[in-house]
Amino acid sequence: MPPILRGGSRKCLTLAAKKLTCSGLPVDNRGMDAKDTKWSGGEPILAILVLVLVLAPAIYVASLGPAVWLYEHQYVAPRVLVVVYWPLELLAQASPAAGDLLEWYGNLFRERPLGTVQ
Repeated sequence: MPPILRGGSRKCLTLAAKKLTCSGLPVDNRGMDAKDTKWSGGEPILAILVLVLVLAPAIYVASLGPAVWLYEHQYVAPRVLVVVYWPLELLAQASPAAGDLLEWYGNLFRERPLGTVQ
């Protein structure tokens, strides 16, 4: 039984109130978690969700350049690019500015940019 619970130990009860052990050393509460320092259940999920919703589209668009390079070096069939990047094709058709930007970015990964004469 711990000294604080043994009958007649007033010294230990007084020390416990002062957050000291019966030996007079400070109580070590480093292993205890404070409620205000812990995230409740929703914050990590929300942070991950925001990260995914922001990063996933950016990575998808950024992957167009390496996909063009793979196509240029015959590692990927043209049909794969058509299937994977059809949303960007729709965007390019709907917005000429976006189409120009995507074409410029894709040309960075081509040996011969579109529209150049050999």
